[in-house]
Amino acid sequence: MIASPRCGAPTIRFGDVVSPSRAEVSSSEVDDPSDETLMLTFRDGDRWALGVLFDRYASRVEALVLRLTGRPALARDITQTTFLSVVKGRHRYVDDCRFRPWLYTIAMNALRDHLRRAKREVLVPADGAMLDQGVHHDPLPDPGLRRELIAALAMLPLDQRQAVTLHHMEGLSFDEVAEVVGCSRTAAKVRAHRGYRRLREHLKGTWEA
Repeated sequence: MIASPRCGAPTIRFGDVVSPSRAEVSSSEVDDPSDETLMLTFRDGDRWALGVLFDRYASRVEALVLRLTGRPALARDITQTTFLSVVKGRHRYVDDCRFRPWLYTIAMNALRDHLRRAKREVLVPADGAMLDQGVHHDPLPDPGLRRELIAALAMLPLDQRQAVTLHHMEGLSFDEVAEVVGCSRTAAKVRAHRGYRRLREHLKGTWEA
């Protein structure tokens, strides 16, 4: 059984996610509602809100898993599983829960479940260029340096790669990283800082976190 996010726990199972089209969103809706507003709206029965959330986050979840694993097919499967879980568990989403850490927690739980069943570590290919897809939070404007960073990430242990990716590329706080990966804030900071140190060694002074 997959561990549950703190803010309400959908049960993840594999299957097809049916998400509404972006075209289903009413033109009368308020422009750019928050993620939390959209999730509460979907929880309360308005399916158009799921379409907006899917548009916002499907590529981000897929890119996150792809950067962690290097496996496009697995990234697509985990993304599908994640949004299926959102659909099935929408009534357990609570009012004061931040949506993005909640969603990423579901995705990381699904990935951990897959790795546990596979009984092996997923290694990212040395060529990080393919992982430079779908990145929305882009801290590096130089494409070449960004590719070098992503390739260097492939050399980190999975727990450090996960902490650095969530903190640096996704912009989560250490409290949020801890929530997503299921560890203490101190452990999240230690994993990230160890990862940053190794990245600086790999990149030889061309990048600073």
